[in-house]
Amino acid sequence: MRKVFQEVTSRLIDSHLNLHLLLGDIGVHGFSEIMNKHPNRILNLGILEQAMVGFAAGLASRGAIPIVHSIAPFIVERPLEQIKLDFGYQGLPGKFVSVGASFDYAKLGATHHCPADVEIFLSIPGAEVWVPAGNRDLESVLEVELPKLSLSYFRLTELGSEIEIRHVNGIAKVRHGFKGICVAIGPTIDDVLRATEGLDLSVISWTGLHNGPELIGSLQSELSRNVIVIEPFYQGGTASTFACLAHDFFVRHIGIPREYIHRYGSPTELKEFVGMDEQSLREKILSYTS
Repeated sequence: MRKVFQEVTSRLIDSHLNLHLLLGDIGVHGFSEIMNKHPNRILNLGILEQAMVGFAAGLASRGAIPIVHSIAPFIVERPLEQIKLDFGYQGLPGKFVSVGASFDYAKLGATHHCPADVEIFLSIPGAEVWVPAGNRDLESVLEVELPKLSLSYFRLTELGSEIEIRHVNGIAKVRHGFKGICVAIGPTIDDVLRATEGLDLSVISWTGLHNGPELIGSLQSELSRNVIVIEPFYQGGTASTFACLAHDFFVRHIGIPREYIHRYGSPTELKEFVGMDEQSLREKILSYTS
């Protein structure tokens, strides 16, 4: 996904003079060509995330749309106060693009893990949160959303889906069934489709997590009232979206356990360790639908 982000952003900066890119010492090499072309609108501010967010807000207050990019814990958790006050409270537009997702930087340990990012950003009133499923999905989202005057978070991962799905407002129904509904968030769609193969379940891909009301409308049109939400971040991170269904639906969440991961390895190994791989998902989904 990182390469797609670099290609789309470089193209948009060429055609939108109000777009500015601020880098936290991440992805600098991938933007070297466009940095030479637009040195005043693409800056590497280094490992100064809180200052970078404040600087971005200053640009936004003067009519620019800043794109701020770094690893997830450094661009969401470390400068949260600046995002909340400088952007959220002031109603300024800004695009925050992370890499690393929950534990893509598995070998670097907890300092580079960030399974709390989506829940944190959803807590900022008016913020939009995009968790793209794969490269094609990311490309279409960035093309439309980066030039918009909105506060948005885009969560990139190296474990993206290889399936091409056309989402409308971040929602797509991928499979139809009668005994339950699996809501696969972002890149979980591949594992969810494999895990539910042969089961009588509907599968909905959800990538625009701020579009909760539209998703709820889609669920209410289904025959089943048994909903399973698969989240590539802390389990229950989108629970507030489904609170309105409490009286009519039975909603359960499958996600990363809310505990620190004291283990190193590859992202795939950590996914298996926390029970988010295909086999683990199938076992959990079967236990909820049998």
